[in-house]
Amino acid sequence: MEGQYAIIYVTIDSIEKARELGEHLLTRKLIACLNIVNNVESHYWWKNNIKESKECLMILKTKESLYPSVEKYVLEHHSNTVPEIIMVPIKRGNPDYLYWINKNVEKI
Repeated sequence: MEGQYAIIYVTIDSIEKARELGEHLLTRKLIACLNIVNNVESHYWWKNNIKESKECLMILKTKESLYPSVEKYVLEHHSNTVPEIIMVPIKRGNPDYLYWINKNVEKI
């Protein structure tokens, strides 16, 4: 089971949008779980200036094979020009939890 699961990080500008986007990903079975961390303080370069903003961090649990579909959906429904969408492979994890992810996402 190692190497086939992933965490995807997405930042978005409001908790309402995070909930809406997450709900759509869940109902489409592209992710098994969504965590939302509200009021993340972000500092970043944008158009040659350092900016800061309050965002929500979405932590998505899924299978690596579903990353292209998650990325496509987020890009189509995100308001940012260049949204943060980062996949990190899960190298190891609780086998029961990884099994649970597998059972709760689309089969590809």
